[in-house]
Parts: sequence; structure tokens; C-alpha cells
Amino acid sequence: MTRRVIVDENAGPGTKLWQQFQQAAGDGQYEYVFLSQSHRGIPDVEILDKLLQPGDILLTGDCVLHMQALECRRRYAG
Repeated sequence: MTRRVIVDENAGPGTKLWQQFQQAAGDGQYEYVFLSQSHRGIPDVEILDKLLQPGDILLTGDCVLHMQALECRRRYAG
């Protein structure tokens, strides 16, 4: 099963977070959506409302966006 990974502009290739994710991800199958290429400058609220779907992985170094995504996940779950 392929998992979709939304990669925030601050977490792309060459960053420490990207390297950590690649090590943890192993041989899994991933479809990457690089916001720096496809949605440059997109507001956080639009990432959460329009792009991020249940089951997606959000790769970000932005603590505020991370916490907002966790809150959205809680709403999806119940």
C-alpha cells in the first residue's frame, strides 16, 4: 500500500528531518507531495483543509502546523 507524504517547505530533501524520515521509512512505498514545488506558499489552514487526508503523513518542522494537524486527526477519529 502506498502512503502519501505531504512534505512541508521546511522539511524537504537536504534537511535533517528529511534524512530522519528516510531512515525511519525503510522500504515502504510513498507518494511524495512537495509543497515547495506544487503549492509554494500555501497557508497552513489550506494544507489542513484541502491537502491533508486521513492516513497521510505530514512531514514538517513547523511546531504550530504539527499541533494543528494533530487536532485535525482527533476530529477525524471521533
